[in-house]
Amino acid sequence: MDSQGYASSVLPGDVPMSEEIIGEELMNLWDKMNLDHVKAVEIDSATTVSFEVYLIPEARIPSLSLSEDPGSKIPKTDEFRDLEVSTMAGKIIKIQVAPNSSVAMVKDALQKPLGLPALLQRIVLSAKELEDSEQLPPEVTALTVLRREPPPITTEEFLESLAFGAHAWDNTLVSKWHGFDTYSSFPVTKDEIFEWLCNFRKMKHTAFTVEHFLTSLNVWFHESSGDDEQEVVHPESFLTDVGKLQGFLEQHCHSPSLFQVYEDTCCHDDDQEFMLFIAGRLKVASDTLMVAAVHLNCWI
Repeated sequence: MDSQGYASSVLPGDVPMSEEIIGEELMNLWDKMNLDHVKAVEIDSATTVSFEVYLIPEARIPSLSLSEDPGSKIPKTDEFRDLEVSTMAGKIIKIQVAPNSSVAMVKDALQKPLGLPALLQRIVLSAKELEDSEQLPPEVTALTVLRREPPPITTEEFLESLAFGAHAWDNTLVSKWHGFDTYSSFPVTKDEIFEWLCNFRKMKHTAFTVEHFLTSLNVWFHESSGDDEQEVVHPESFLTDVGKLQGFLEQHCHSPSLFQVYEDTCCHDDDQEFMLFIAGRLKVASDTLMVAAVHLNCWI
């Protein structure tokens, strides 16, 4: 059992879960959540809560695979400088780079000898991590490389994956979201989908944690009561369930994210709507994005 109370059904030595089974497990975990206090929120009707899980292979996220042509970013030149790069394991890697190389070029040159993609490297000089765009000072002859966790996806990567990924959105919560947001039919082309999604580039984006999930969910309680100062008390059983959800996501995804589509709720005609998305790069399939949609609705 992990720190958030999620007990994995996979034992040491077992074959890792497939992407499909992870998606099913996430769905099962949500179905077991105690949502009674959320469904009890009522204006002209009680709240309905919908949840769907999608797998987007070959998502628009940076690849964790080694570059097909490692070292290709190194400028063609007759002049080189020698660098010694130390790993945490104490290994010394000697490389040659151009005199005016950037940190990104150093990472590129290290991919093959390290067997580590540039995205997962941290280059450190005197206890300070260097940015990819920085140029190495001419006097530097030694650096340290550390392994990093894959960074969280960006909002732009998330939206591009929704628009251009290999997933059909007909009859899903995504198409339902488009319907109440635009009052029009779902776009036919991926470019049209992306054009619509670009309206949400500034949506709230945080790491998925219990605290952040509750903060976003509380918007529904505040908007439904008309009192932004209302103290929302969630049952202990619900807090435990959300903790298990966080534990599951952290076990199976790199840096899971939470996206809150609207700052408040979306009210139209006789309905109040609210959308959240949970998304993370799967550890068992690093080019696949697992996305979960949460939709709340009631009559007003």
